[in-house]
Amino acid sequence: MNARSIDLDTLRRDLETSEQDAYVRAMAVRADTGWGLYHCWALIGAEPPQWSEALWKYQDHAFVACRVPAAVLAGLCSPEAGSTLTLGPLAVSVPAAIGPAVDGG
Repeated sequence: MNARSIDLDTLRRDLETSEQDAYVRAMAVRADTGWGLYHCWALIGAEPPQWSEALWKYQDHAFVACRVPAAVLAGLCSPEAGSTLTLGPLAVSVPAAIGPAVDGG
């Protein structure tokens, strides 16, 4: 598998028009007003082996594994902070994106 850089605007457009599901694993940290997204990994299309959805919530950290429409992830490509992303039962505040993104394609 060869990783390559991709422009965030291009990635956002691709995600917005995608009709596939995304399998997401994310880490959130406690913020003043709820949860802030710290790390997000997503696989678009193919379901990972032995996939299961889960939520582990601790006082200052939360870990979630969920399936969402890939189009929902387009907000991760915004250079502006503050949008909210719902990952399973967890709503997280999204920080500003700094590109380029890496495509594992």
